[in-house]
Amino acid sequence: MDHKETPAEASSLDPHFFREEYAKLVAVITSYLGGNKWITAEDIVQETFLKATEHWKKKGIPPNPQAWLFVTAKHICLNALKREKLGKAYQHHIQREFEKIEKEGLPFTEEEIKDEMLKMMFVCCHPTLSSDQQMALILRTLCGFSHSEIASAFLCTKETINKRLVRARSSLKREGVIFDWPHDLAARVEEVLRVIYLLFNEGYKAFSGAKLIRKDLCLEAIRLLLLLDTHPDLKHNAKKDALLALMYLAAARFEARNNEKGELLELENQDWRLWDRALIAEGLHYLTKASQGQEVSLYHVLATISAHYCTASSYEAVNWAEILALYDHLLLLDNSPLIQMNRCIVLAKVKGPQFAIPILKKLQQIDRLQRYYLLPAIIAEMYRVENKIDLASQYLERALQLTQNEREIQFLEKKLSELVLIKKTRL
Repeated sequence: MDHKETPAEASSLDPHFFREEYAKLVAVITSYLGGNKWITAEDIVQETFLKATEHWKKKGIPPNPQAWLFVTAKHICLNALKREKLGKAYQHHIQREFEKIEKEGLPFTEEEIKDEMLKMMFVCCHPTLSSDQQMALILRTLCGFSHSEIASAFLCTKETINKRLVRARSSLKREGVIFDWPHDLAARVEEVLRVIYLLFNEGYKAFSGAKLIRKDLCLEAIRLLLLLDTHPDLKHNAKKDALLALMYLAAARFEARNNEKGELLELENQDWRLWDRALIAEGLHYLTKASQGQEVSLYHVLATISAHYCTASSYEAVNWAEILALYDHLLLLDNSPLIQMNRCIVLAKVKGPQFAIPILKKLQQIDRLQRYYLLPAIIAEMYRVENKIDLASQYLERALQLTQNEREIQFLEKKLSELVLIKKTRL
């Protein structure tokens, strides 16, 4: 008798399994129904998952849950096509696909599924869509996130996400975007990399509430990027490899960013022994691979900076002068305020806070950074190093006004209390 997991065992299934299978099913079914049937495909997959929940709760999880999902989705898809055929005049191309599905079934090989998912990725990242729409589509369609989960990631309401998804699909339909490989694959992959990088950053940066890092978002971004490796024309893409290196090296330091109380730790106070050496090795592998050509992109430089931290034996062993030189090169590729701000942190390590503070104060005048808590927090730390405690306290107070994240608030309040103690000891 084939073993089937009990409902209790079913609860131990990795949530990423369901997200990956959701993405595979939506991509495969959409490829048959057509891009204009995107919502229908999602409805079919949702019905499939509902049936799985009901069936597996009673009978237990089958030995091959993936096959069970695909077979069930196939039957629901066929029934949907039959209903449409009986309900109105059936278009010829749908008729041909229907006959093909009845005769051959949906494509279930891993290679074909990955192809369909890649096509879906390029559709989700179509340049006619805004960045917010692109990321929402990817999270919903290729990562299987619920509307509530996406709303949590973007700090907005479920209704806002629903409207964003509806508008995105309407735009794709209006533009006549087909569910197929783009003609300009090389150019379009740039957009895909940009969107996945934004997605990773959404997971890595702080959110309101207790969670400082949304690891699930970061891991999904890495998984999507690895999917590009399956396409022969993208397997040796230098920018893709550099971005993978950057993500792996950043993910390697997840566990050390917080102490046992969940409090945010600065780099110098982190336990570097907690860094994931396997992820670091993976990141260095992709960085080496990315460096074999002549191309030097934003991702190359950022990954190289991260590699300097990850390969140093300790905080004291970090080569700040080399990292500053990398930041100087980075400014030639991206002179954004955030890059300038991060460069100032390294500049202060090399030349002293007095060289960095004037630049940081100028950055405060930029709209994009006026409400970013980290900028005044950085200035506060530099004034603390210079023993200007009153000024440091003022900037920490300003930083506290600009964040709602519980971990960040705890971090800043702890810094502020340390300054109070310093002042008391001087009295």
